[in-house]
Amino acid sequence: METTIRWCKDIGMFAYDRSIPQSCVHATAFCRANCFNDKLYKLYPAMHDKDIRNEQYWAEIDGAKVRQDLVRRKKQTNRVRLMTRGEAFSTWVDIPKVESILKENPDTLWWIPTRGWRDPLIRAELVRLRHTYSNAKILASIDPTTTAEEQASLDAE
Repeated sequence: METTIRWCKDIGMFAYDRSIPQSCVHATAFCRANCFNDKLYKLYPAMHDKDIRNEQYWAEIDGAKVRQDLVRRKKQTNRVRLMTRGEAFSTWVDIPKVESILKENPDTLWWIPTRGWRDPLIRAELVRLRHTYSNAKILASIDPTTTAEEQASLDAE
């Protein structure tokens, strides 16, 4: 399957995406009610088909395949985002996949905003990945429903 990596001019880096319905399992009620991608789906109905391809590609992806994606790019690949749409850490299956990407692409800084921190078991793995791989910038995605206790806990980690 052809790569689904895309250049995001507004953030100045390449990015991968996933399907919103399948991957956003950690979304809060606020996130669901204010999802900017829902607005994009209305403007660009073809996004649904693109997200199907994104999810199929994500199912096949590993670090070596990502390296092949990046080596063919003409624009900078020293920073890449997982994901601009969807969630990199939906389930446990995603942890070894992302770890493979980090390990096989050590010269790339991976910017990974995630709500996966809401799952305690995934959160422990996110902390491990962040401490193991210096090229992982794992960012806890929060919103107004994040409690003071949750924020304090994230700040402490």
